[in-house]
Amino acid sequence: MKIVDIRATTVAVPLEAPLRHSNGAHWGRFVRTIVEVEADNGLIGLGEMGGGGESAEAAFRALMPYLKGHDPFQLEALRFKIANPTASLYNNRTQLLAAIEFACLDLVGQHLGVPVSDLLGGRIRDAVPFASYLFFRYASDAHPEIRTPDQLVEHTARLKEEHGFTVHKLKGGVFPPDHELECYRALAEAFPGDRLRYDPNAVLSVAEGLRFGKAIEGLNNDYLEDPVWGARRAAGRARAGRRAAGDEHGRGELRAARLQRAAQERRRDPAGHHVLGWHQAVRQGGGGCARRSSSGWPCTRRGSWASSSRRCCTSARCCRTSPTPPTPTTTSSGTT
Repeated sequence: MKIVDIRATTVAVPLEAPLRHSNGAHWGRFVRTIVEVEADNGLIGLGEMGGGGESAEAAFRALMPYLKGHDPFQLEALRFKIANPTASLYNNRTQLLAAIEFACLDLVGQHLGVPVSDLLGGRIRDAVPFASYLFFRYASDAHPEIRTPDQLVEHTARLKEEHGFTVHKLKGGVFPPDHELECYRALAEAFPGDRLRYDPNAVLSVAEGLRFGKAIEGLNNDYLEDPVWGARRAAGRARAGRRAAGDEHGRGELRAARLQRAAQERRRDPAGHHVLGWHQAVRQGGGGCARRSSSGWPCTRRGSWASSSRRCCTSARCCRTSPTPPTPTTTSSGTT
């Protein structure tokens, strides 16, 4: 099976009213790009990317020289063609890769006659419950604004009646934390049997995030998502001592934190060990040595073995210890 064509179509999903968030508002519609990947056997796989327009459609068309004739089964090769470390330094192809990979998985599933869940290890449930997604919003011609606790509760009750939601997520970061806390508590009081989530899109300070988290401790919370931004996030979660969630930004922050630690270690290490590179440092950040041995050659021993007295290189801080090899024993037939 080979890819013969890629087509991208921008779609706009209308909204009832402009939805407010920490960076402004969604003005009237959500934009998405639907991607069709056609194979030489006539099958068409579907993928999706957030955002769109002429620029997104052109970006997908520009991938055809890379991907024409590619086997949809070869997903790792696909990743390297689209979003290898060098190419990703100059453009953001991660979303393009996600949409194409999604479509390739769809193609593979159709070709084999199995659902994509089987390709990913098997399904663990047959249905996934949805939560209502509550926004503060401006008024539109047919819908009122949502700004006060009473307006928010009224809107949530209508969604619950129409769709049966028992979990509600409030998108915050629009008004001062005290006002949004009042709104959140109003939801808890109005729907005591339902679970709640709050996401201010990381606009709170650590102090505000801690104060908000402590103020909702007694409520039926699912989680507190992204109360603060960047490197402050982990410290805030640890000090809060409660469940917090990270969104799509978390992976980049984790990568940056690992690289920062590697750079700090390089400055402190007088033995002359060197960080091998961004990609390897990230890949091996928790499980292997990302420096060179005292001879100058890369240290390739993995750090996932049980701890003992031997290390894979001379630096005490270089990586996890590796086990001392078994002591050879001598038998009548030689050394074993």
